[in-house]
Amino acid sequence: MIALVLAGGDLTPNARLRHLAKEASLVIAADSGLTHASALGVSPDLIVGDFDSVTPQDLQRYPNTPHSRHPTQKNDLDLELAAKEALNLGASHLRLMGVIGSRLDQSLGGLLIAARLHKERVPTTVHTIDTDVHFISQNESLRPTRPAGTLFSVLSLSPKSAISIRGANYPLDNHLLAFGVGQGISNLSTSGLEVHVKEGLVALLLQDDSLATEVVKNNSS
Repeated sequence: MIALVLAGGDLTPNARLRHLAKEASLVIAADSGLTHASALGVSPDLIVGDFDSVTPQDLQRYPNTPHSRHPTQKNDLDLELAAKEALNLGASHLRLMGVIGSRLDQSLGGLLIAARLHKERVPTTVHTIDTDVHFISQNESLRPTRPAGTLFSVLSLSPKSAISIRGANYPLDNHLLAFGVGQGISNLSTSGLEVHVKEGLVALLLQDDSLATEVVKNNSS
């Protein structure tokens, strides 16, 4: 089951985001992430957080939606709490929106939370107005459905990740991509783009519109 988790960062809905949102069978708003629901054309099934930033007006729009209220002084971000609720309700895939905002600490924290969830075998993606962020773990491949000329970047989230890139201007074959380098930034797809990770964890950032990706787990070494 796909769950949509709405965080309280910036989000400008467009046709692609609305399509992705409406594919979700479960919608959970993390505090002020509730404000994005109506613009995406979805209704929340649950509102989670400490309710320190959501407005009374937004809450009044959904009087019958259940709340899961938490103390303001807590260890988890509201985004984390919402993701946990989604998994407890049976979600098998998480789509996160509203992760990136004006606070760099929360934006970076949200991306790392998404990466951790994927590393823990919960397929998790982050979506903004112009970028989809996918995570690829060891022995996984991602084959995005994108037109030739799509701008994409690959960043290692492990000390070193062994990756192969096919269908791109700058292909790689079982290359060790280090953490904290710019080598994987600003590549262009040609046709049949595929990113395979033999070892490690990477983030694949895809620009432009796309409505479908296929993730293939490969158990071979």
